[in-house]
Amino acid sequence: MEKYKILIYGAGVIGSILAVNFSKNGNDVHVYARNDRLEILKEKGLLYEEKGKVVRAEVTVDSNVSDNEHYDFIFVTVRRNQILNALSELKNNISLNIVTMVNNIEGYTAFGEILGQGRLIPAFPGAGGKIEKGVLRYSLVPSFIQKTTFGELNGKTSKRVVVLLKLFRSSGIPCEISRNMEAWQKCHVAFITALELGIYSYGETSKEVAKHNDQLIEIVQSLNRNFKVISEAGFTIEPKNLRVFYHLPLKIQRDILKKLFKTKFAEGALASGSKKSKEEMGKLQAELLSMKFPQ
Repeated sequence: MEKYKILIYGAGVIGSILAVNFSKNGNDVHVYARNDRLEILKEKGLLYEEKGKVVRAEVTVDSNVSDNEHYDFIFVTVRRNQILNALSELKNNISLNIVTMVNNIEGYTAFGEILGQGRLIPAFPGAGGKIEKGVLRYSLVPSFIQKTTFGELNGKTSKRVVVLLKLFRSSGIPCEISRNMEAWQKCHVAFITALELGIYSYGETSKEVAKHNDQLIEIVQSLNRNFKVISEAGFTIEPKNLRVFYHLPLKIQRDILKKLFKTKFAEGALASGSKKSKEEMGKLQAELLSMKFPQ
């Protein structure tokens, strides 16, 4: 199996998850970090929990990115409000394949204008977790809910997307190619904002919300409202499993959410309680409902 030189731009939860799994497979993984996270990584390394033990990942920690350093893939895993600045810092780097992993309801025009034609690969991770006392604890999203997803903006299955597919699969990360990432991203925002804001509104964990059918029904109704907005804007519900979910009876939708909310992934990733996460979800929800994206 071919190995790759990879840069993870952003050492938060998602960036750390990618770095851990890619490095396990023998790839040359570099992690770009800043501020407190950089100091922790320099001092202790990238630590993660596996089978109850704390393990140090075999990665290189970088405090800067040289324009002349070539990577087979650069994964940008920053928050949504940081993405344009991150891409501006990377635009002069000689690498050709830049994979953005960020919630995005507005489309990819601005991303492409910064990076130049043909460099962008839109994507989104199927994983979540927390970093506690410098140690990453994470889980992958159940495949029946969402795999890590990516694709070319033109919908074609290019050679580099096939390589990306092999990279994720060989690293143990369930994944799939989307032929319509713009619609997929909008549907993901519709899905995740309904779930997270629903949990936040009750001030409980996902596992606690799963005990209350009335709360679950309210979240399902919010989710269906979001999907209706997307559909009426002329976008297909993507991926197929969400399209199927949208047309199921309310009680079956409720039972599916109940199953999801009881998973390890939901416990560790949904409604983390951070102020930044809650604010981001609220802003995304408002943008969706006010149709602040190209139609």
